[in-house]
Amino acid sequence: MHYPCIRCTKEVTTRQQAVECDCCHRWQHRTCGTGISLKVYKEALKLGRLQSMRSTRKRKKVRDSR
Repeated sequence: MHYPCIRCTKEVTTRQQAVECDCCHRWQHRTCGTGISLKVYKEALKLGRLQSMRSTRKRKKVRDSR
């Protein structure tokens, strides 16, 4: 699947820090104008307030295989 960044339109990969929009479910690189610092991003992931792109893709694969 292709996941272009909402802001820069470059591909968002599982190796990059990105956030998913709650409304449109599209991805944006953390550094493309989200205003989220690295420290806040890592803390939110740790607390389960953000989901990584990797876990979101894995969940989608499980749903699609049913």
